[in-house]
Amino acid sequence: RYIYIADNMNNRTVRVKDRQWKCITGCTGKTGSGMNQLVKPTSLHFDSQGNLYVTDEKNYRVQVFTLKNTGCRK
Repeated sequence: RYIYIADNMNNRTVRVKDRQWKCITGCTGKTGSGMNQLVKPTSLHFDSQGNLYVTDEKNYRVQVFTLKNTGCRK
């Protein structure tokens, strides 16, 4: 299982599993209002489809990141 964190001080969200950290959103290293940027994310939520909703506090919005299915098909 993964743990997802709204990393408020680093303006990103991260995923952790078995001590392996991976940036999920806001990974540019720069704050802003672009589609891939966050400023002070405060909370996150997944819907039943796996889409990620991030409260982007200083941009006064909720960012939605849609699920990208990269699974293998036979």
